Amino acid sequence: MTERENLLTALGGGTPRWIPDFSVATDMRVCSAVRDRYDGRGGGCDSYGVHWTTDEKTGQPTPTPGLKRLPDITRWREESLFPDLSGVDWVATAEQDLRGVDPTERAFALLQPFGLFERLHCLMGFEDAFCNFHEQPEAMHELIDAIVDFKVAVLEKVLPLYRPDVVEYMDDWGSEGAPFFSMDLFDEFLRPGTQRIVDVVHAHGARFLMHCDGKVEAFVPAMVEMGVDAWNPCQVMNDVRGLKTRYQNRLAFFYGLDNQGVLDREGVTEAELRQEVRRAIDELAPGGGFAIQPSFVRDDPWAMKILNDEIRIHGGAPA
Repeated sequence: MTERENLLTALGGGTPRWIPDFSVATDMRVCSAVRDRYDGRGGGCDSYGVHWTTDEKTGQPTPTPGLKRLPDITRWREESLFPDLSGVDWVATAEQDLRGVDPTERAFALLQPFGLFERLHCLMGFEDAFCNFHEQPEAMHELIDAIVDFKVAVLEKVLPLYRPDVVEYMDDWGSEGAPFFSMDLFDEFLRPGTQRIVDVVHAHGARFLMHCDGKVEAFVPAMVEMGVDAWNPCQVMNDVRGLKTRYQNRLAFFYGLDNQGVLDREGVTEAELRQEVRRAIDELAPGGGFAIQPSFVRDDPWAMKILNDEIRIHGGAPA
């Protein structure tokens, strides 16, 4: 069995031969025709005109404070927020982006960063996004529909050419302690468009992996109803074991590691990293439908090497 076959078994809710390590079992790429954030040194703009600056503490780019791309939601049409796709050579872009991908050995994952809520607060900031849901609901509905239309148009071009096994769609809906918004707000503004994106991914034969940080267990039933195939990172502030028991055959659970308390903690030891891997596997692997997806806010090759090694050992991977 290949790494790809083993991972797809877990992604489908089955019991893999060994615990898949997502970082080893997948080759993840993005479509370079649309830049959802600026990844260069220093700062610069993404394809939507949002200016980004690298955060010195984490090394990650973040929308530059004080430079709102959309200061007035009612003028979103005049701002020309969406990049022109008419001149994109999709075939040439796919050939470039897929160099080195071997779909026989490793699963191919297409990353779709900055889902609907994330794109909204990238454009206008968190405060304006929350206020506009309540103060300008008509304009927010219109803008969200336009964002979904754009994302679907890109996916309709990309999916037939890239043919991913899985699309990892990123949209964080909660903080460490609670969801960012109510279920009523989610159902009215965000769920319909997210459903359209899930459906187009499935229509092209790919699995839908929902990346959603924070305490978002309240949204898991909706994920299941929408047909989401897997959820990550299943952070420890959620009742992940309870959710897995409830949705064992309807949703796969990926990740399950404690970033804030262990992986990204300053001074974490090798023993603590290995113990965290063993805890996650022992707690979440029974019943199948589970894979570990180690990642960091900070770049730490030393810790990643340890995690990969312990996942291989405790997860029963072949030598």
